[in-house]
Amino acid sequence: MHRALERQIKRHIGNLTTPSEWRDFLDAISRTYTHFDEDRTLLDRSLELSSKEFIELNKRLAQEKEIVEQKVKERTSELEYEKKKLYEITQNMSMGAILLNSKGDVIFVNKTAENILDCSNIKLDEVLPKFYKTFLSVPLIENMHRCLTGEPSDISEAEYGDKVFQILFRCIFSDNAASEHLIWLQDITQAHL
Repeated sequence: MHRALERQIKRHIGNLTTPSEWRDFLDAISRTYTHFDEDRTLLDRSLELSSKEFIELNKRLAQEKEIVEQKVKERTSELEYEKKKLYEITQNMSMGAILLNSKGDVIFVNKTAENILDCSNIKLDEVLPKFYKTFLSVPLIENMHRCLTGEPSDISEAEYGDKVFQILFRCIFSDNAASEHLIWLQDITQAHL
């Protein structure tokens, strides 16, 4: 007979001597207790194994997370370095560069373009008006519109003061759509002479 059943009989009836007609009934109850204990043991063991598996998976996941975070950190550092390098290159090249976002807003002007347009002390949103004013004699708006719609265009000669410039309008594509636009200003005065 199951121990829990024995305790209950002692507590409520007082002795373990029970009438024989109750024997089958009490055996059935005892088997139920035993099956419950076995099921509980299986469940506890299953939960213990699952817990160990989850702990192990969690450890591996944490290790993988650390690896990924380290790779992201390294890649971010590499990208920052490349960004600084590209910035230095663009700031020190002989061509002027004006970078616009997909909406046509100026987001970058290199030193050469600032010198050509005499706009080193103005805000980025004032660069295009200065650009249009500097090269009044050429169809900048037409070329800019074509560039903003994804079509590159060139102005082979644009005079400003005693200098001659070539102006190139180029698109930078991302996912088959023009995402940014570049205006290149090349001083061709020497070649023009």
